[in-house]
This record gives sequence, structure tokens and C-alpha cells, in this order.
Amino acid sequence: MTASALMAKCAAEIQGRLGLRLGLVISLYIGLYLATGQNDILSVAVLAGGLYIASEGLRLGYWLTICHYLIGLSAFLLLYLTIGIPWLFALLCGALALGVISLTRLAAELRPFGNWIFIPAVYLACELGENRSWPQRLASLPETLLYSLIGLAAVLLLMFSRKKKPAATLSLLTARLGDPNLQWKRQAVAAFFAVLTVAGVAITFQLPNSQWMIWSSLSVIAIDLPASRAKLGDRMFGTIVGCPPGFLCGWLLPRNETVFALATLGILLSLVAFRTYRVGFTVRCALTALAAVAGGGSASIAEQRVGNVIIGGIIGLVAQHLAEWVARARRLKR
Repeated sequence: MTASALMAKCAAEIQGRLGLRLGLVISLYIGLYLATGQNDILSVAVLAGGLYIASEGLRLGYWLTICHYLIGLSAFLLLYLTIGIPWLFALLCGALALGVISLTRLAAELRPFGNWIFIPAVYLACELGENRSWPQRLASLPETLLYSLIGLAAVLLLMFSRKKKPAATLSLLTARLGDPNLQWKRQAVAAFFAVLTVAGVAITFQLPNSQWMIWSSLSVIAIDLPASRAKLGDRMFGTIVGCPPGFLCGWLLPRNETVFALATLGILLSLVAFRTYRVGFTVRCALTALAAVAGGGSASIAEQRVGNVIIGGIIGLVAQHLAEWVARARRLKR
């Protein structure tokens, strides 16, 4: 392949407009972080990023965008306030995963609406709550809520520049998205038990960065088993290939707030900047390892990323296999 052909292929892989608009939202948090030095600000950026991706990707109207924000914020609050009670936290994570899949009974393409409620809620709850006592969690809550409003305001302002007509109601949205997911019941059961198991083990044994394992267990549950296996393969490839060079770059670059902030910006941009999931996830893993080292972490964080993603994904895939097996056995008995 010639250099020009390679450059053309790389250019075709990148979704510049989506990345630029998301960058405008996240840059507000980057600026605040560099001005104040508070790590919590960058954690809240994932809530704003998730809101933008759901709103832009599904072309949500203003009220649906606000509803998405309120549901996501409520989910975060429930998980954040119960993270000190492992069984309740695990049960709520499982219930939230059940809700994500259940939404697809209205339209299969509605999955991102639920995903971008689940991901920020779990990530924020784990990142902000795992190492804090109950009084500390309560004390930091007002600032977290305030920072989340900045993202909502930015997303709503960006909606003015949309060219395509947004969906004003859920019924209009589902009508536009197309066919329902006919297999949602077995997938919902698999999601509930996979996430319940992973969250329970992760929180009970205080596994570091448990949010990666929890999300991975839900992420691999797809429309069918071949798609689930492909998703797990992409995620395993991304962690194994992406984390080592990310750690190496973090070791070579200076460990300061600017590098950490830029790596965090890159992590969030990688969610929309690439057309191919495998490429985007590999870049995201590399930047996660880079951010971990720039933030003062060690090589163990890269190892945790690999282990948590793979273990969570395997548990999710096993849960879907079991759900499919039970459904097949019940059909044979009839």
C-alpha cells in the first residue's frame, strides 16, 4: 500500500465533524480542570460526552435530551450513594443493565440511548465513590451536580446548529429508528446476571477500576452470539494492542496536568472519532494507559485495563450463551 493510499484510508476512518463538536463540549471541562486542578471535573466530562453522543447520534429533541440527562444523573446518584453497600450497588447495576436492553424492545437501534446512561453512571460512581467515605461522597456531590449542568448547557447550545430535524418524542424516535429487537428478553436476562455478578465481585473485593469490568460485561451482549463474540474479540485486541504503547508513551512524556488532560480529551474523542469500533477502542485503551501514567499511576493500571476488560467481556459472553441455551431448551420442551 502506497503512502497516499494509507493516508486516504486513515482519513476515511476519521469522523471529523462529530469529533470536533464533542471536543467543544469536553474542552470546557479541560479548561476548568487546568484552571483548578480538580480531577473530579474530568470524571464528570464523561457524563457530558455521553449526553452529546446520545443526543447527536439519535438526533434527540430538546426534551428528550433533557430527559436523557435527568435519567443518567439519577442513575449516577443511585449508584454513587450506594457504592458502600456492595449487594445493593450490584443489584442496581444489574437493574440498570436490564433497563438498557429492555429499551431495545421498542427499537433495536435505541441501544445507544441506554448505553450512554449506563456508562457515565457506572464510571462516575466508581471513579468518584470507590475510595471515599459516606460524608466525603455527600460533600463532593454539589460540585459534581454543578459540573454536570455545564455539559447539559453545552449540548443544548450545539443543538441549534443541527441541520436534520430532531425527534421531539420517544414515539417519533422509535418510529424513525425502525424494527424492535425481538430477542430482547434473553439478552436482558443475560445482561442482568452478568452485570450483577461482575459488580458484586468487583465491589465486594474492592477491585481497582471496576467500572471497566462492569461495562465490559454489558458491552459484549449484542443481538446474537456471533456479534457478541466479535465484540469481545475487538475489545481483547484493543486492550492487548493498545495498552502497552500507551504505557510507553506515558513513561516517555512528562507527567503533568496538561498531558493528563489532553489524554483524557483524546479518550472521549475516540468514542466518536473513528468509524471502526476496533480502531477506536484500541486508541482509547492506549490513551487510557497514557492518562493513567501521566496522572501518577503505574504499569499496574494498564494490566488492570487488560484484565478487567477481558474478564468482564468473558462473563458477559458466557451469560448470553447460557440465556440462549435456556431459551433453546424451553423451545424443545414445547
